[in-house]
Amino acid sequence: MRRALLAAACCLTLVACGTDSTNTTNDDKTSDPAALTYPSGDGVLAGYPKKVSVSSIDERLATTYEGQLADGQLVALAPGVYTPFSPVEPDLTAYLSSDTPSDGDCTIKQKYFPATGGSCWSGVQPGGEEPGW
Repeated sequence: MRRALLAAACCLTLVACGTDSTNTTNDDKTSDPAALTYPSGDGVLAGYPKKVSVSSIDERLATTYEGQLADGQLVALAPGVYTPFSPVEPDLTAYLSSDTPSDGDCTIKQKYFPATGGSCWSGVQPGGEEPGW
């Protein structure tokens, strides 16, 4: 009887462990970038979108965001292209919408965000918190 109870307890433990390993929640609120596209239709570059600090980006852009950011955070949409982060929308993929204005490097912005509002400058390099930089 004791062995039967022990065996049953082991089985329940294994089943419970198996349930945890199939957890598919995504705590960082960002989908698999391979399935995402920019408004241009191009696939989203690896590591983007990413939340970054305004202090890590090109000074020309940083000054345009002065007084506009609640927490000093931006979403890097592509290398050198940004939009303000809002704690109300933690899903970074939502910022890839063609309705979201973006600011940053003219070449990258025109390639991936051709019809979105926002400003651009020539030669904006990716910030220090962006992938590969």
